Amino acid sequence: NNIEKSILFLLPTNVAQGLVILVAIFVGFTMPITTPQILWVNMITSVALGLVCAFEPHEMDVMRRMPRAVNRPLLTGFGVWRVVFVGLALLAYTLWAFFWMQGQGASDALARTVAVNAITIGQCFYLLNSRYLIDSSISIKAHLENKYLPLGIGAVVVLQLMFTYLSPLQSIFDTEPVPLYVWPWLLCGGLIFFFVVEAEKLVIRLKRSSSAPRSTASNT
Repeated sequence: NNIEKSILFLLPTNVAQGLVILVAIFVGFTMPITTPQILWVNMITSVALGLVCAFEPHEMDVMRRMPRAVNRPLLTGFGVWRVVFVGLALLAYTLWAFFWMQGQGASDALARTVAVNAITIGQCFYLLNSRYLIDSSISIKAHLENKYLPLGIGAVVVLQLMFTYLSPLQSIFDTEPVPLYVWPWLLCGGLIFFFVVEAEKLVIRLKRSSSAPRSTASNT
């Protein structure tokens, strides 16, 4: 289960990172995130956030589930859907942040800095979604079970603040300090992204619960 959670965390977020560049190339607008910035995001999220999934405690109903077939792939049809859905949702959030800042008259460097922080915040919120693949993650208690969760998110917060405000990193990655008024908007965007994924999980739960009686009847 934890291997599957790690895959379904890393693949959608990496898809979103690649799509940001691909969409900009094919549509022909200013690159929202540069290649070095993508490498930065990939490095810190894969290490600080991706490893958190490996230390997930087992879910409460794990012993009540049907045995897993030995030939069942880790990336099922559901997994492919989750990769596409989350990748596109995270892409939309990142592009919104970039174009919103450009609409505020920000320079390309500042708009890119905000976009990098947006895609990183989105991944932090998606990590909370990934605590449970299908079950709801809307619970403070649920997020207290993994002691590495706050450490991973805390490490990303510190690194992103360094990325945004430290002069040496600004020179390396061509970033600019983000005005304070921007952060609440980015957090609200991340929260909306979180609830969009939770809504998708709710729809899947409802579909599975509605199809379960029919399956039981047909088997009988």
